[in-house]
Amino acid sequence: MPQKILIAQDVKELKFLYGKNIKNFKCLPLDLKTQLYCVDKGIDYFNLLKFSNNEFHSKVQFDTEKIIEQIDLQYLKSKSFREEFIGWLRARIYSIIFLILILEKINLENKIEEIVVTGWDDFSDIMSQYNYFLSYLVNNLFKNTKITNITNDFKNKNIHFDQRTYFFNESLKKGRNFILLSGLGYNFKRIFNWTIKNNYSIVYPIKEKINFFKKKFYMLLKIYPMQLKSKLENSNELNFSFNQNISYNEIPISNCIFHPELPLKKVIFNYKKQSEAIDTFFKKNKLKLAISSTARGIGGCILERAQENNVKALCIPHGTLSSGFDEKDKLYKKIISRAIIPDSNIKFVSQSKICENFVKSNKISNFLKSGNLIFTETKKKTESNILYAVTQKDFHNMQFHGVETFYEFFDNLNYLNSICPQTNKKFIVKPHPQEFDSINYLQNKFKNLIFTKEKNDTLFKKIMVTISFSSTIIEDSLHSGVPVILFDRWNRYQHCNAEKNPSKKNAAVYYLNQENNLMQCIKTISNSDQINFEEYVFDGKSNNNLDKVMKSFLN
Repeated sequence: MPQKILIAQDVKELKFLYGKNIKNFKCLPLDLKTQLYCVDKGIDYFNLLKFSNNEFHSKVQFDTEKIIEQIDLQYLKSKSFREEFIGWLRARIYSIIFLILILEKINLENKIEEIVVTGWDDFSDIMSQYNYFLSYLVNNLFKNTKITNITNDFKNKNIHFDQRTYFFNESLKKGRNFILLSGLGYNFKRIFNWTIKNNYSIVYPIKEKINFFKKKFYMLLKIYPMQLKSKLENSNELNFSFNQNISYNEIPISNCIFHPELPLKKVIFNYKKQSEAIDTFFKKNKLKLAISSTARGIGGCILERAQENNVKALCIPHGTLSSGFDEKDKLYKKIISRAIIPDSNIKFVSQSKICENFVKSNKISNFLKSGNLIFTETKKKTESNILYAVTQKDFHNMQFHGVETFYEFFDNLNYLNSICPQTNKKFIVKPHPQEFDSINYLQNKFKNLIFTKEKNDTLFKKIMVTISFSSTIIEDSLHSGVPVILFDRWNRYQHCNAEKNPSKKNAAVYYLNQENNLMQCIKTISNSDQINFEEYVFDGKSNNNLDKVMKSFLN
């Protein structure tokens, strides 16, 4: 039977379309919130599990890398900003290939008669979750299918995005020992605790001005936010072209990859100006050390410019890397590593034996074995609950193979909700932060589970085991003395070396790809009293490890 398909990029688009009284349609949800809305309103929707298997994940990942190899990026001089743009390109191409392949599969089952979209089109910034581009993709990728646009924004809207130059107009006071941080998140508070004790001051860049009282409070702690200011600039430095001859399955996709073209060119111009501003900051100010949690974007640029200006640079990544098991796995982990491993002349820390296995297997030499610096570290347990936490992505920043899709996550919740009463334990689910605003929906749907956004420092005091697929929560758990079950119902991805016998006691990490082994594994962990974490974590407390690392760099 011919099918009318309504496609929504996010729940805002779906609510808009649902309010237009469209008849006889089936929805294709593209993120968790849209699927939850379909469930809540009784909207008929496609269960994407039916159309997406492990071969699908592998194909999207490998085909995307082949396309990226075709793209000329000579106009991006800074490696860190080039990596950020490649990361954005990869996500955009994932979205394009995902749509093409999914709609091909749906069309084979039920011929697609019509596709309905909002017609919205907007661009806020390169990594913004508020960019609307689905309607543009649908209208340009599926020209042989009837497309109904409720609005014509994608045709008529002239997307505005500013071309700017950047600068810091404040200078640091002389006579102080300054350490530049890329930001204050990811447990970098441990670094300011160290700086207070050791008579160092912190400076970090911000884009938005902070209020007077907050700034004064920071200054009491010797923390100095430096605003990266900007002003409009009209320049002719946009005289480069994006590739125009890229196709996929004989469908031209260049215009979809590089949409919207002019704002993207302005993003690249702004990258250059931000890089110049950071370089000028190093030239005008004396710094002892620069630290970033990432190797791309502004954080990565800080490391690059520090090194060029003879300032010591260190990357302390908040992410988990592990050695690969096969070619699909190695490719995924190589992609992830590009965001958190800097150039070979810049040091980064390996905080766990999991990461050490990755760098050694890939013959990477610019690492420093540090032990835990910024992962959660909680030892005292007061309760014996089970935590389920995974990484979650939306349509605009999709990943494949080593990340569970939103519809796989939803199916896992169904499964855990069904077995929870059999365990006599509480299952606590911590969604990815981008899904925190869905907690009420989730709690209403999965009544046997407990959903939380509690901070890890207190959460891990209540946890006896963490269930995950792939997430930094794995490292947080192990450094908090909490064993981990790598639960792979899809038989697709094993994050790291692990025990595969669910009945063997005292392992720190188990890998399970059979549902019926989960209950046995939970029971095994409950009966284990000498769990050995030595295969995964180094000895030493984070404060002592940080003290050693900082003094080795600053002396």
